[in-house]
Order: sequence, then structure tokens, then C-alpha cells
Amino acid sequence: MNHRLPFAAQAERYRRQRQWLIDLEHLLDPERDPPKASAGVTQAVDQYLVDLVTRSTHDAEDQQVADHITQIFRSFWWGLFTCYDVEGLPRTNNELERFIRQIKMGHRRVSGRKNVHDFIIRKLGKATPYGIYDLAHNTGWVSVGVDHDTAAFAVESIRRWWHTMGRPLYQKAAQLLITADSGGSNGARIRLGKVELQKLANETGLGIAVCHLPPGTSKWNKIEHRLFSFISQNWRGKPLTSLGVIVSLIAATTTRAGLKVHSDLNTNAYPTGVKVSKAEMADGRLRPDKFHGDWNYGIRPDNPKRGKVIP
Repeated sequence: MNHRLPFAAQAERYRRQRQWLIDLEHLLDPERDPPKASAGVTQAVDQYLVDLVTRSTHDAEDQQVADHITQIFRSFWWGLFTCYDVEGLPRTNNELERFIRQIKMGHRRVSGRKNVHDFIIRKLGKATPYGIYDLAHNTGWVSVGVDHDTAAFAVESIRRWWHTMGRPLYQKAAQLLITADSGGSNGARIRLGKVELQKLANETGLGIAVCHLPPGTSKWNKIEHRLFSFISQNWRGKPLTSLGVIVSLIAATTTRAGLKVHSDLNTNAYPTGVKVSKAEMADGRLRPDKFHGDWNYGIRPDNPKRGKVIP
């Protein structure tokens, strides 16, 4: 039996569903009159989605579309809506790309910047920041290295964060959860990083769980939105003339939400091209997770600190 609706009814349904998107677009319009702050925009969108799901229950297709729209909007990080509170902050993807290009050009003019995370300081050499962001306490740690951005440098930055900031905050911790990109110095396929994390686990007695973001999804890494974006805003337009200036500007970064950042200078040498053999990997206590073990894995210490560690 064919239950297809008449053309007129189908057209009416499509117009109704299209209107939902128009309504949401209006709620998100930064130029709307009167303007709303981020809390007001978030509340208005949330209430609209609740009402949308409620009034679409009588029609199966409407309900399916409403659930899909709600799922998409619920996946947004609501902190993105702070752009409604800060005048001139990018609100669209095109604006964001243009904003980033302007920052890159400015940094290149005043500091001889080489790429996203490397800075060339005339007469002093390279400066490479590596950051750790604590979601629970809204605090950041940035180590500024003067040599290569390697996996050993990345793990040393985590080590310094733990001994300076992490351990005092989490005195009873038996495990450490690290989320990271899949590329760069903390890439999911870099053996040296896993060996260095094993050393850190053995030193601290902590079990370490590592979850890499899938390739191509680094834009969803919260450290970019909650730490590095504000560091970039803080030192925008300021000449990065010395390593001390870089460290000071990073440490001076704050937000209205209470972000606090600590920064230190790491003058150690980190040579590239360090090879890790299969035998060295086999000596470690790394256990891949059942779900995408190439991205998610646990590292057990030789002598656990206390209690149960990662199985």
C-alpha cells in the first residue's frame, strides 16, 4: 500500500521544515535587533529546539528531521557563542579564516614567524610553544622550547605541567587522561611519544590513557578554542622580540571566565630523527583500546601509584 502524501501536502511539509532553519538562522544572526549576549542566544536556541521536538511528534518525518537538527545543534560547543559578547570577534567560518590570516601576517611582520607554532626570534633562534589545558580548572600550561618540536619535547611539557600544576591539584590521582591531536609532535603514530609516555608513567606511578582526535578534527580540540585563541589575542600586534617577552605574554593571558596560564622556558635540546625499534615498543606496557586502538590506548606504569590503573 502506498502511503505517499499528495504533492501539496509534501510541499507544505518541506516549507514547514525550511522555516525551522530560517527561524534558527534568525536566532543566530549577530546583527539581529535587539542584539543578545551569548547566554541569551544559547537560551533562545535551546528553547526553540525543545519546542520544535515537542510540536513535531505528530508526524514521523517531521520528528525525524527535528531530531536530526537538534542533534546537530547539540553537538556545538556552546562556548563558541561567546562571539556575541566580544565586538569584532569572528562569527562565521569565512570571518574566522580572514581573522587567522590577519594574525599570521601580523606575526610574520613583527617576529619573523615561520609557521603556526614556531617563531623565529632574530639573534635568539627558534621558540616553539607546547600547551596543556586543564578542562576541570580552566588553567593552561605552555612550555616554550628553543629546539625542535619533537615527541620528547611534548612529553617533557606534560611532565613539567604535572609536577608544577597537576600534582598539587590532583593529589589522589591514580590515572591521567590525555586528549591530543593525531598529528604533530603528539601524533598517534609516533613511537617516540609512546616510549616517552611510558617513562612518565613509570616516574609518576600514574596510569596514562591517551585519546587522539581523529585526523582532520583538530578544530574541535578544546585547547585551540579555550587557550591558544586567547593567547593569540593577547599578544596580537606586540613585537615578539625575545624569549622572555613570549613567556611573559603567554603567562599574562586571562579571560572573563577565569583562565589562568603558566608558562616556562625549556632550553633543552630535542634532536630529530630518533628511532624507536619494535623491541623497545614491545618492552612497554601499552594496551590498545577495543575502540580504534590506533587512536585510543592506555599505558600502565611498572609500579602503580595506588589503586586500580588502566587495565
